[in-house]
Amino acid sequence: MIDIANLPVWFKTNGQTWLAATGRAPYFCLVGESEAAVSDLAHRALEFYISAADKIEKFNRRREAVSPDYVVQKKVLGRDLAA
Repeated sequence: MIDIANLPVWFKTNGQTWLAATGRAPYFCLVGESEAAVSDLAHRALEFYISAADKIEKFNRRREAVSPDYVVQKKVLGRDLAA
């Protein structure tokens, strides 16, 4: 599970509405009428993520991996793929 203790959540306003967003996983972008509103939505989003991640982790512990092993042949940067 991703450590959310150090996850930056950015808050911004345009004078009318507020936005709360993350720049890395778990990703979310939330809009509300006040800083308190988006703060509450962000809190609920992170609670959901933690709850879901715990359930997924428990489920995956009982599963046996069936995907084949791959050997890395090369590494390509995203900027090269996008060019």
